[in-house]
Amino acid sequence: CRKTIQVDYDLYFSDPLRSTAAQVVPFYTGETNSLTIAMWVQFAQKDDTGIFFTLYGVQSPHIANHRRLLLQAHSSGVQVSIFEDLPDAFLSFGEYTSVNDGQWHHVAILWDGVSGQLQLITEGLIASKMEYGGGRAMPEYAWAVLGRPQPDDTRHSASYAESGFQGTITKAQVWGRALDITSEIQKQVRDCRSEPVLYHGLILNWAGYEVTSGGVERT
Repeated sequence: CRKTIQVDYDLYFSDPLRSTAAQVVPFYTGETNSLTIAMWVQFAQKDDTGIFFTLYGVQSPHIANHRRLLLQAHSSGVQVSIFEDLPDAFLSFGEYTSVNDGQWHHVAILWDGVSGQLQLITEGLIASKMEYGGGRAMPEYAWAVLGRPQPDDTRHSASYAESGFQGTITKAQVWGRALDITSEIQKQVRDCRSEPVLYHGLILNWAGYEVTSGGVERT
């Protein structure tokens, strides 16, 4: 991703079977009724597959125990399983929006529980959308993992792919609200380095992924 005078870092994942970067502790969602997850991702090779982001629901603010898969992003799209009593939703990157072409891509997942809209945004444009979970709220605590998924307590953690990710991720952040696509997300897409952080509603910033294994390199 382009560097400017604002110094930052990327995380490079060298081994899809072992490379993982996770939070030290879970984060508090505030049981919010909306959520945005956004990041920049670059697969190492064209047509690579693998999971690059997983969000788990957990029961404690201090340790990632009793994990349950809430959301998982991989090369084909995003599986959403936030609410156990609803069928899983799948947002596809679509035929014309490939993120695994070896180039940098901005990916955002928006869930607006007020309107019940779930959207997958790439490069600031809607790739996929559907109705999901209207009138509901997030679990109280969540835990985010980049790269190889962690085993969870209720089901196989890698639902759509067996391995993690080889490539680079930066600015993986979570907000407790649905960002505006035009005035907020599209501004992030213009330049991943110079655009200031959107602090309003930010519940997980890019500095949170400190537990690494399997050859994750900070560059």
